[in-house]
Amino acid sequence: MEPPWSLKKAGFSLLAGFALLAAPGWAQARGEWRAWAVDPEASGGFLGGQVTGVAFGAGVFVATAPFRILVSRDTRRWEVIRAPARMNSVKYTQAGFLAAGNAGTLMVSKDGRNWKYHQVGRDLEWDLDEATYGNGWYLVMAAQGVVLASRDLKRWVPVLTAPRGLISGMDYGKDRLVVGGYWEFWVAEYEEKEEKEVRGMDIASVRRRGNYLDVYDSRGRRIGGFGISSQDELLGWTADTVIVRRGRMVYHYDARGRVKGTRPA
Repeated sequence: MEPPWSLKKAGFSLLAGFALLAAPGWAQARGEWRAWAVDPEASGGFLGGQVTGVAFGAGVFVATAPFRILVSRDTRRWEVIRAPARMNSVKYTQAGFLAAGNAGTLMVSKDGRNWKYHQVGRDLEWDLDEATYGNGWYLVMAAQGVVLASRDLKRWVPVLTAPRGLISGMDYGKDRLVVGGYWEFWVAEYEEKEEKEVRGMDIASVRRRGNYLDVYDSRGRRIGGFGISSQDELLGWTADTVIVRRGRMVYHYDARGRVKGTRPA
C-alpha cells in the first residue's frame, strides 16, 4: 500500500496581484519589442476558438484550444493536432508536454507532435484544468478544486481538496507540490513509509476533518487518510474499506484513498 500525501497550509495570504511600475532613471532597453497576431490561416484556418495555454520545450511551441493542440517551431506556421476534448492548458515538464482537458483528458508528448491519450477517472468524468509532473508523480488539477496524483497514469489517488473548490494554479519542485487557492497556499508532500507498518492493520474508525478523512486502527493509530470534497458524504467503513458517496455514485476506498470500486448511490 502506498502512504498518503501529507498536506500543509502555508502561513501567509496572497494579494490578488502586483503592479510593477518602471521608476524614472531606470536603464532603458536600446531595442524594442515587436508583436504580431498569428493569422488563423497559419494553422490552416483551424485555430478553433480561445487559445487556453502555451508552453515551450523540446525546441517547439505548443498551444491548446478547443479540441485542438497546435505545435510550431518558428511561430509562423502551426500544425494542428486533433484532441478528443476541449483542452484547457499545457505545460512542459520533465516528463514532456502535459495537456489537460475536459472529461478527464490528459495528453502526454515528448516532442509536441506525437501525443498519447490518458483517461483520468474511470467512472467519474473529471474536467482537468492543469497538469504538472515531479519526482515520478503526474499531478492533475480537476473540477471542484480536487488534485489527483498518479505514478503510472492509470491509478489516481487524491492529494487535496481546496476549500470552496477554488484552485488558481500549481507546480511541483523540491519534493513538494504547491497549490494556489483562495487567498492562501496549500503545500503537499509524499511521505514514504515502510510497507510493514500498515500491512494487516484493519480499519477501526474513520474521522472527518474538514475535507479530509483520517483512518485509524483499533489501537488508535493513524494508518491512512485522503481528501474528499465538501459535498462528499462519509457513509461508513468496514475492516478494509471506506465508503463515500459522491453525487450519484458511491466510492469504495482503501485506507490510502485508492479506489477499490464504485456503485450507483
